Amino acid sequence: MSRVRSAAKVAVSENTACYENLANAIILQAVKDYKWALHRLDVNPKNRDAMHEKERLERFFHSPWYETLTDLDADRLIGAGASGSSQAEKEESRWESTKLSTNRIGQKGGRTMAEEKNVASANEPGQVDCLELVKKLADSYRCLVRRRELLRQQYEESKSWFYTKEEIIYKLSQGAHEESERVQTSGLSNPVERTVLNCDKVLASMNREVQTQRTEQFLEPYYEVCEQIELFEIGLRSLRGQTRLVAEQLFVDGKKQSEITGAEGKLLTRRTVVREKENALIGMADTIGRYQRR
Repeated sequence: MSRVRSAAKVAVSENTACYENLANAIILQAVKDYKWALHRLDVNPKNRDAMHEKERLERFFHSPWYETLTDLDADRLIGAGASGSSQAEKEESRWESTKLSTNRIGQKGGRTMAEEKNVASANEPGQVDCLELVKKLADSYRCLVRRRELLRQQYEESKSWFYTKEEIIYKLSQGAHEESERVQTSGLSNPVERTVLNCDKVLASMNREVQTQRTEQFLEPYYEVCEQIELFEIGLRSLRGQTRLVAEQLFVDGKKQSEITGAEGKLLTRRTVVREKENALIGMADTIGRYQRR
């Protein structure tokens, strides 16, 4: 009988832990979505989708459902997100560390349960594609940043491609003068006069062609590169602690594995760097996969 009671207590404890983990995951994702909505509004204050997302999440944070899931101060979480990314990350990190302290129930082979989940998720269908994408983005991140800057400069410099009104008048006047040398008997206005009248229309038409060329040659590739960079940085921002520190040094700073240091500035062992790099890639792939499925 005592064994039965003991097993029942274990089952109840495990179920409670599952519910707590689910509630924590819901709140954490809501915080991340709120920060992302604020970031999109910083980029474009008129982004309607981001406005609606922000309003929806604020309603959630002040709903009875939120109070059922957690006793955390909603206004504090919202205020941290609105006051800036660094403050929001600090608040989120503080809460997440508190949450994880109750969820590190067991370890397998030296890994935490979160790391086991990452390893398992890497083998799920579709996750492999995300992992390969993250590896490519990590390898090319610094090149993408340089290309983004180059395209931006080229787009700015290409403003000189636009025609001026004087240039259009000059081009049109060449043909107008030739035509005016012939006798006009049709009753139409003088060719030079028509040149002046048509100048604005021709100028707008030719500059539309210039803008199309600028867009295809510089602006579209620029936006494509920006999307790749933003996707990678979304995954990078989801990392925490030493894993994020290692990832930033490897992928953003371009350091060699032998140059990677920990939070205290001491060199990390190659084994630690390899492990943290793998954790970073898997974690980023999971975040990017969830982001793309939204």
